Amino acid sequence: MKKAALYPLYFMLYTIACMSNAQEKCGLESQAQLHNIDLYSAEFTTAYESFYREHSQDPSRSLTKLYIPVHFIIVSPINSPIGSSQNPSNGRILSQLNAMNRDFLRLNADTINTPDIFSTGSPNIEFCMATTDPVGMPTDGITRYATNKDFQADEMAIKGITGWPRKDYLNVWVADISNLGFSYIATTTTLPNSILDGVTIDYQVFGGPGTGAKFPFDLGRTATHELGHFLGLRHIWSTNGCTGDDGINDTPIQNTSNSGCKIHPSSSCGNNGDMFMNYMDYSDDACLNAFTYEQSLYMRSILQGIRFSLLTSGKSMCDKEVATEETAAFKSQFSVYPNPFKDYLVLEYFGNKNEEVTIEIYDIFGKQIWEKSQILLSTEKNIHNILANNIANSIFIFKIASKFKSTHFMIIKD
Repeated sequence: MKKAALYPLYFMLYTIACMSNAQEKCGLESQAQLHNIDLYSAEFTTAYESFYREHSQDPSRSLTKLYIPVHFIIVSPINSPIGSSQNPSNGRILSQLNAMNRDFLRLNADTINTPDIFSTGSPNIEFCMATTDPVGMPTDGITRYATNKDFQADEMAIKGITGWPRKDYLNVWVADISNLGFSYIATTTTLPNSILDGVTIDYQVFGGPGTGAKFPFDLGRTATHELGHFLGLRHIWSTNGCTGDDGINDTPIQNTSNSGCKIHPSSSCGNNGDMFMNYMDYSDDACLNAFTYEQSLYMRSILQGIRFSLLTSGKSMCDKEVATEETAAFKSQFSVYPNPFKDYLVLEYFGNKNEEVTIEIYDIFGKQIWEKSQILLSTEKNIHNILANNIANSIFIFKIASKFKSTHFMIIKD
């Protein structure tokens, strides 16, 4: 390995699970003390060592897209109307999901801002709204739970009531908390407590661009950061000054966390520049834009290892997209808007050749409720209006399929 793997675990784990700025305290230590979680386990070191021994022998872990069913739990004060700041609308929830997917599929437009000196990679992981609940009933993947209890003080009780089985779902809680977010970290051999496991985001920084999240954490990247922890990543900075390490070979050693928006190269520890734009640093959302190649591999290793049950739960529609090949390049040729929509949807095509496609819309039951075939897309006729005013308000899958490829978007009628 390129860096030392042995370092004081207390310092490392003090900062492991919270996206924060300089004025806010990380949430893991106080939550861990509350739940008697051991912050000294050597498994956090050996997990990375075992990954580097084994991952190069399993090239399949860098290939196919992986799907994770997501259950959003909105924890808000009693009598908070849907659409208020602490009880976000379905549209804001979907905007957060889309932000997560852009970052984990490396489809975010600001990839061009990652300096060439750094290794980058796509985890190729897609997060999909759960469409089947734990008892087999259809769902939109959203639970709204009203309480006036303090979320962090009553975390175990609230999560125990609201969370769905972690073997089948990624639970994402949105609540009023004292920091931006936290997530208990998995290793290659151990998962966190089954009730606590998942991601927690402060309501003020929840949601994608333009949805009202608090500047400068207003692009949905607190969730991206915490999902990195959920999938095994530590913070990128060294945990003991320049002698520590995050365990990943292609992240540079740096002295401490970065905040704000630095200009490359911003160097520490004799490196060629801190990777302050890495999602696992503390920079402002607008300056975060990349995971490294080996961070991406490690998260896929966790997902295809100890969190493998998420891939096989069948609790969302997205993981049923197996009939045709879906590629990031194909998806990038389309835009579907407005989202949420009321009566009309617009399909815009950015490709440079004629493409005949079929459009299908599916409800949360998996039932096709709308279809139109033989739609010819071209540079001359690249915008198509779709009337969908007779569809009930809900979350849907909007599928675009050509003869050999398909892609899909989650849309909301609101």
